[in-house]
Amino acid sequence: MNLHPYLDQLAHVRNRFGVAHDGGRDYLCPLCLQYFNIESKDLTIDHVPQQSLGGRKLVVTCRKCNNDAGWQIEPHLKGAMELFVNRDFPEHRAITVDLDVGEQKTLRGILTRTHLGVANFLLSEKNNDKRLVEKWNAKIDKGLTEFSAKPLSKTKILDTKVLVSLLKAAYLQVFWRFGYIPLYHSYFQPMRDQITNPSEIIYPLDLCYVLAP
Repeated sequence: MNLHPYLDQLAHVRNRFGVAHDGGRDYLCPLCLQYFNIESKDLTIDHVPQQSLGGRKLVVTCRKCNNDAGWQIEPHLKGAMELFVNRDFPEHRAITVDLDVGEQKTLRGILTRTHLGVANFLLSEKNNDKRLVEKWNAKIDKGLTEFSAKPLSKTKILDTKVLVSLLKAAYLQVFWRFGYIPLYHSYFQPMRDQITNPSEIIYPLDLCYVLAP
């Protein structure tokens, strides 16, 4: 990725805002605002949105910011998006679900909808009470045709980290489009603080709304 347009703009922004810097043509990570030599292996290409959701290689961030987001926040957004998709049980997709068998009991297994009105359910032998499995099989033998199933995520989803991951994607999209100029405005600092400290509540995340599955 060609960093020279960013470096040229960064030099202009430093002069405009009177930012003292003697690092020459170093690159400024837009998330942590730390400088790195453009040849440094500590710089990585970041996907927007995240790679696991099919994002594009859009901007360069430092390796620490990229990796930290990769394990701290991005799995939560991926899990949330999978639930959004799976709640409608799309055809030919194997989905891990909890099956309601009554009396506040559930069976865990893999549900696959082959076509409209027809579904296959594979019970997990390791995660289920054998007595409940026997009761379920008895219901099937009697001609059970309706059931209630809830899709599960491989990740325990935390809503705040879903929102922080969305905030990171929006922030980097702004950086890709406008460069460093808006990043020096004071209202971007709380965003950066929130993205780099996802376990804290710094930015008013309650202004964001996510429709839970």
